[in-house]
Amino acid sequence: MICKNCGADAQNNKYCPRCGALVYGDTQQPTGDGSHTKALVFGILGLAFCETGILGLIFSIIGLSKANNYIRNFGNVSNQVRIGKRLSIAGIIVSIVMIVLIVTLVSLLIYFAANHPDDLKRFFNEFEREYKYTYRI
Repeated sequence: MICKNCGADAQNNKYCPRCGALVYGDTQQPTGDGSHTKALVFGILGLAFCETGILGLIFSIIGLSKANNYIRNFGNVSNQVRIGKRLSIAGIIVSIVMIVLIVTLVSLLIYFAANHPDDLKRFFNEFEREYKYTYRI
């Protein structure tokens, strides 16, 4: 987009980088690269995969980055961007909680296995007996 005030190339920004004038208003929307939709999609993916921990965190961070880039370049003009940003933040929070829970559970399992090997062996033997009895193997 070309700034009507100074003639500089605004590169799809809401404001001109040279003079700071508003390049487009309510009547002219940016031609964008679809990043408003990308922010929403990654926000949904982040929240959908947050129970996996790291995968949800990655998707949520990407969604938040896309939303922030869109807001920085075009202003907060899209509901999809607002929703995508909120979903991404929720995905980040839930993913971090899940990562902490997973690390805690794995740590407890390692501690239990190291300090109580006989109990662990007995548990797996009972589990195997129950499984064989239930499924007649």
